[in-house]
Amino acid sequence: MIRTVIRGLWSSTSLRIAAGYSVSGAAFAGAMLLLARGLPKPEYGLLGLVVAILNLTSRTAPMGADGIVNRHRIDPGPRFLGRVIVIAVVFGAVATALSQLIYSLDAATLGLIFGGTVVGAASFVASSQFQAEEKFGVSLLLNQGSNFVLLAAALIVLLAGAQTALVPLVFFVGGFALTAVLGWGALLLSRGTDPEPGEEYNWAEAVSYWGVAGGALFLHHLDRLLTPELLSFEALATFNVLAAIVGAPFHMLELGVGYTLLPRLRRAATPSERRRLILREGMVTSAAYLGLAILLLFATPWIVELFVGDKYVLSTGLIVAALYLGLLRLSSGYAKTIVKSIGTTADLIKLNVFSWVSIVLAAGGAAVGAAWGLEGLLYGLGVGWIGHSAAGFGLGLRHLREPTNQGEAAGK
Repeated sequence: MIRTVIRGLWSSTSLRIAAGYSVSGAAFAGAMLLLARGLPKPEYGLLGLVVAILNLTSRTAPMGADGIVNRHRIDPGPRFLGRVIVIAVVFGAVATALSQLIYSLDAATLGLIFGGTVVGAASFVASSQFQAEEKFGVSLLLNQGSNFVLLAAALIVLLAGAQTALVPLVFFVGGFALTAVLGWGALLLSRGTDPEPGEEYNWAEAVSYWGVAGGALFLHHLDRLLTPELLSFEALATFNVLAAIVGAPFHMLELGVGYTLLPRLRRAATPSERRRLILREGMVTSAAYLGLAILLLFATPWIVELFVGDKYVLSTGLIVAALYLGLLRLSSGYAKTIVKSIGTTADLIKLNVFSWVSIVLAAGGAAVGAAWGLEGLLYGLGVGWIGHSAAGFGLGLRHLREPTNQGEAAGK
């Protein structure tokens, strides 16, 4: 049994990509911890809020274009790029207006939100195109390159003694811009002068996919979006430290699984192949989660002391709450990937609805739990993640049972 797990860990494409994500996650976590040391708590809280907004908007601004390139053969030419940019500009304007309405941010910060949304969306779609081609290394570099730029920004903040969140945010948006230019430059050059025509763009499917992915992303960032409103920017600063140490490894594991499981499930010819693939990856990922959870439970206080001294204190209860939330997010990631890869358009629409219902449940749970502080807020958010996982697995289950061709049906 142990040898099987070890062989699975070595051969799992998901974990190899998760390892790449882990390097990027370590860069992001290191950047956030260094910035926690260098910035005042309110500025650090603001930084975490804007980074969360940009990570959300840059991935939802394409309005499902990332899903279309993963599910169909689309020509990644100038026309498609133009569509992505136009949609992202409109989306970015709305996101910027809402950010001002909810958080009353200054003009410079709002400008970074708008610009980061547009260039981040372009970068994300380019990354998704390479993902669809199973060029996972290139896709990963484009998708996570801004994290390394943020790490460089953190070092500059410490060396220069900057006391404002604007400095690292400018670098973060610059990272989005750099990966967008590199990604689309490579796509347009590789396309050639006489490309094959792609499939027709399906707007209904794109919007359905956007709803599913957007709902899950919104749910993922809801902790950072709600904490300043329900508690304070100082509480958000504490959460940023907790997320950098405890949350980031599980998020990277979730991303690695989703990135590689999605196209491989699409290729699986029979329900039995899909079940074997999901079972194998599930066993390997569960072993990885358990090992990480035990390590982080004991190592987190030491890591906090090493990076930020006594500026932030994370209780054992807070660490356990973050581990619990990490498990729920990983489960939800599996469920969402199953529906996104092999579900029908109708399934996407249903999961879309369930995703936003889960957001309402999570927000309600967080509002109730906030009476017990940050720890209670995190447990309250778990209500939404449980609902999202249940909906995803429920919708995906029939695609793991039904025959995909007459030959398999006859064999049953």
